[in-house]
Amino acid sequence: MPYSDSHAIENIINAVDHHLAVAFIDTGGRFEYVNENFCTMTQYSEQELINCHFSKMLHPSYDTAQ
Repeated sequence: MPYSDSHAIENIINAVDHHLAVAFIDTGGRFEYVNENFCTMTQYSEQELINCHFSKMLHPSYDTAQ
């Protein structure tokens, strides 16, 4: 069976998703997707992050007015 481009792309996506912290944020600033590495890094569960605004990740001293 020939190695297809779609199979190669799928392998790349899996490699990235398993070795990097990945999060997708919508145009409103809310998390749409987080992988296990992102959850481990932030110490939040997927359930806590999905539909939550990214500002939850900002340090309290960060000035959002800038």
